[in-house]
Amino acid sequence: MHKMPKPSPARPPSSWPFISSGRLIFSVFFAFVFALCTYSPFLIWAERSELLVSRVDTELAKVPEKTVSRLIVHNYEAQPTTGGTFQTEFGVFMTSGTAPTKCKLPEVSPPPADLRKEAMSAFNVALTMETLGKLEKASRLFQHAVALDPSNSEILTEYGTFLETHHADIVQADTLYLKAVYADPGNHRALTLRVRTQPLVEEIDQQAFDRIDQMMLEFYSKSHETMMLKKQKRAFMWQLHHSVAIEGNTFTFEETKSVIEKRLAIAGKSIMEHNEILGMDAALNFLNDTLVSRIGPVSLTDILDMHLRILGFNDPVHAGKFRKTQVYISDHVPPDASEVPQLMTELIEWMNSEDASQMHPIKLATLAHYFLVHIHPFVDGNGRVGRLLMNLILMRSGFPPVVIRVTERKLYYQCLKDANAGDIRPFVRFISQCMEMTLSEYLFSASDAEMFTRSRFPILPSEQHSDTILLPAVSFSDKNHGGADVIISA
Repeated sequence: MHKMPKPSPARPPSSWPFISSGRLIFSVFFAFVFALCTYSPFLIWAERSELLVSRVDTELAKVPEKTVSRLIVHNYEAQPTTGGTFQTEFGVFMTSGTAPTKCKLPEVSPPPADLRKEAMSAFNVALTMETLGKLEKASRLFQHAVALDPSNSEILTEYGTFLETHHADIVQADTLYLKAVYADPGNHRALTLRVRTQPLVEEIDQQAFDRIDQMMLEFYSKSHETMMLKKQKRAFMWQLHHSVAIEGNTFTFEETKSVIEKRLAIAGKSIMEHNEILGMDAALNFLNDTLVSRIGPVSLTDILDMHLRILGFNDPVHAGKFRKTQVYISDHVPPDASEVPQLMTELIEWMNSEDASQMHPIKLATLAHYFLVHIHPFVDGNGRVGRLLMNLILMRSGFPPVVIRVTERKLYYQCLKDANAGDIRPFVRFISQCMEMTLSEYLFSASDAEMFTRSRFPILPSEQHSDTILLPAVSFSDKNHGGADVIISA
């Protein structure tokens, strides 16, 4: 006899609507939480990115249609382009008369595949060493990876995070984040990190300017005329010696001083090196005696006159004249010779503009120096002219001249290289540090002068002789007082 299968027990009909609606509510709630966790970080990043881009777009829209303009964004990045056009925070230099547009960085060819592979291997080992707490090894491996593949956005971002986390080096980390964004604009993590570090770095840079301004106040309050004149004379000689030494001149400081003061030739040195020193001496005298005290803006003729004196002894044919041929400097290709006069005219107009006058003098002087060597208007002597132009701007603003020592040559050229690659901030910081060092030396000399004066001419303390005119107590013989010291009283 065939048996019928037993039907499965059915759930009570009254419970079905309750169970179905509960599942539906749970599914909707889970989907909402998932979407919130997934898209909230993206929305926050998108909002910050849109804000950052809108800053640049807003400032670009404000730039008038003229060849030289000031473009203010919130960093100092210099963005050179081909065809003699380069854009920075403080200026957009173009060879045409159209309104400036967003410039692109020069394309950097990636390293070979084997170097990229080795860079990633070193990068992965660096991450492992960081996890194990071996920070010194991790740091060296990060540096090795960046050196092998400087355009790898991921490596740059992680190295910046490493420096910020373990060394509290926000400035260098921000620089690496910026390079990572340049290498890969789609690197959301690097852009997010830079939005956070950028205002912190701006505050650090501003604090450096504030320190220098405070040192300037102290400098003027403690200046002693006799000692300061001696210090200025020595600073003149230091400036001359180091400026030519950076370019490869082999004279020592004492030998340079002997050529200038005694006009004696140094045995074993070439005539060209002697003439480099004589030319720099003529240019510095022209700067100090004529350009600094002269009323009026800096002109293109002033720059040509400085170059005429610098190069006049060695190359009178090209001295004081723009180059007529193309030149090449390491990994930087300056603009074509036909564009040099126009670019130099635009540079002078920008330097004398109202916008430029609103900058801190150190920032303005540094940018003027960089722009000139970037254009590279002369066959030779561009660096010396750039440093003279920088000090001319500083001295007209009341600052002492900056001396870039030959021992800092490598760092000096590295800062110029970083500026050509897209970030001029390290160069501004470098000149600021040189100015702090220069002011410290002046203040030390002023303190020595003050101590010397007090030791030789003691001054009566005012709290003990409130009714006495404070004059140096000088002993002299007086018949009415029996040769005693005479103090002039009120």
